Amino acid sequence: MLTDRPNDILLVFYDGFDNDKHSFCHSYKRGIMRKGALLEPKEYYGKIQYYMDRNCNCVFESYNKDLISTLVTMKERDQRHRGNEYKLELQKELDSINTKEILEIIENQGYPDRRYVGIEYEAYAFYILQHSNLETM
Repeated sequence: MLTDRPNDILLVFYDGFDNDKHSFCHSYKRGIMRKGALLEPKEYYGKIQYYMDRNCNCVFESYNKDLISTLVTMKERDQRHRGNEYKLELQKELDSINTKEILEIIENQGYPDRRYVGIEYEAYAFYILQHSNLETM
């Protein structure tokens, strides 16, 4: 819930950090919905935007870049032949490679959730698992 009074915005910001800083910063990066329009952070936050940028940049910098890169590659494989009935066998092969990789990641590092890779890439891991076999799901 966004306030109409700019002086109150720090309370909203720090409340976001108390609850889920990853979700808050992900939304902040995409822009702020206000009265049906998408505003840039500077338009809404004004003078305090500098502090919000610094705090959210800290959150983004804390993510495991190597793991994100691996998830991006896996997502590309996950979608390479999906929806193309003539290449279904090729996609099944890629899905099995992804399943093996994601299970190794989970075993060695834990589930790649938002604390390690952010919200967007956390979803990649979920979708890859959804395309695995029923036992793995």
